[in-house]
This record gives sequence, C-alpha cells and structure tokens, in this order.
Amino acid sequence: MDAPVVAVSSDGKIGAAWMDQRAGGGNRDVQWTMGQRGSLAAEKRVNDDGDGNQGHPSLVFDGSGTLWCAWEDARKGADKQRIYAADFHTKKNVQVSSDAEGKCAFPSLAAGGDVLGVAYETPSGISFRIAGR
Repeated sequence: MDAPVVAVSSDGKIGAAWMDQRAGGGNRDVQWTMGQRGSLAAEKRVNDDGDGNQGHPSLVFDGSGTLWCAWEDARKGADKQRIYAADFHTKKNVQVSSDAEGKCAFPSLAAGGDVLGVAYETPSGISFRIAGR
C-alpha cells in the first residue's frame, strides 16, 4: 500500500484512499472508504475498470458533504494515463483530463461552496479543471 490520503468533512465524516497492490502481478488499484470515526465502510476500488494501474489519489468533501476522489488511471495503457474522478455516492468514473493532454499525473482536488476543482500535471505543465458543481 502506498500514497495514503485523508479528508474530513465539516460534520465529522472521514474519507481515506490509497494505492493498493493486493491484486498481485504488479497491478495497482485505488481503494477508498468513508464513514464516521470508528465506523468506516468496507473499502472498495474507486476505479470501475481494473485494466492498467491506478494511483496517487486525492480526496475532498464538497459543500454538500459528498466525498470525491481523483486519481491517475492507465486503463487505456501506461502512455495514455489520464485523470479520473468519482463521488462516493454514485461511484461513476468520469475522465477529467483530455486525451489531447497526453500522460497526466498527480491530481489535487479542492472544493469551495458548490465548486469542485482539480489540478494535475501534464507533459506541457499544469492543468486545472472544474470537475463538478
């Protein structure tokens, strides 16, 4: 396990995520969980496609208390690593970075009010996207 992150909401909910290699064979997935202190939900894989490696998660609670995760995802191949995001309620994976940006890495989430933003590295610099409202 590697690269743990944690987020705490204003009402005391806790979210945690990390890179996990328990699947073996060098495969990395991002696992996450959420709950109250002493009562976390069973951990689950954040990525809905297990192909390739996933890693370097970032977490944040938005203004409505929803936990979000962004991560690197190489489901389309190592040279096509993109940034994906999902919320803990729907768990729907959404590609954040564009294919035209090339291999992307190290997402960082932030939330304020009803805006959710993600910044990440690209081969040409840093990109910023509004990932949710």
